[in-house]
Amino acid sequence: MGTKTYRQLCGVAKALDLVGERWTLLVLRDLLLGPASYGSLLSGLPGLTTNLLAKRLKSLTEAGLIQSIVVDPAKTSGAVRGLYGLTDAGAALGPIIGQLEEWGRQHGPSPTFGDQLNFRWLPVFLGRNYRQTGQRWLVQLNSGEKSLQVRIGTEQFESVEGAPMKPDLLIQGDCAGLHALLFGEEAAGELVQSGRIEVQGLDAVRQPAWADFLNSFALGEE
Repeated sequence: MGTKTYRQLCGVAKALDLVGERWTLLVLRDLLLGPASYGSLLSGLPGLTTNLLAKRLKSLTEAGLIQSIVVDPAKTSGAVRGLYGLTDAGAALGPIIGQLEEWGRQHGPSPTFGDQLNFRWLPVFLGRNYRQTGQRWLVQLNSGEKSLQVRIGTEQFESVEGAPMKPDLLIQGDCAGLHALLFGEEAAGELVQSGRIEVQGLDAVRQPAWADFLNSFALGEE
């Protein structure tokens, strides 16, 4: 990991020697969701430059926290190169990063204008708060050019990045509006009434699907 070190006989200091650099924990956070390509990591971390990402990936590989993933082209539509995944040591940071995320939401600064919603990490939060209720619906969340589809009404939480299927319900807004909805910062009804969140779908399914979506994640209408 280079020459930077706290030079302290302390577990916290030794951990920060490896993961204390800016962007490092966020790279590890995204890889907790599974192997990812260089381009996917870069697009999911707005503000991170390509040179700095390359530097972080090199350092994390040398530290034994991530590794290159070799994909058999016969199992894909073509050769997939440049995938990175966690080693056992890197994956062991999962509970720690999850607790840090929870701590940050409770004690960190409030969201500010320009903050981005990470669509790769969002399913982790949604899955943690999901409960089976209501009918089965496919709900799509949109913000700018990013989309996430979630299936509700099933026993297990399911999601997929992008928009591969036609959804029953479309919920869209800017990052701040979606964050306020999904993290319960503002009442869902008020967000819709103010226009910060837009809910679309066939008239016959829009209201029941919207109600089931809110119930599935314990989000109040009022």
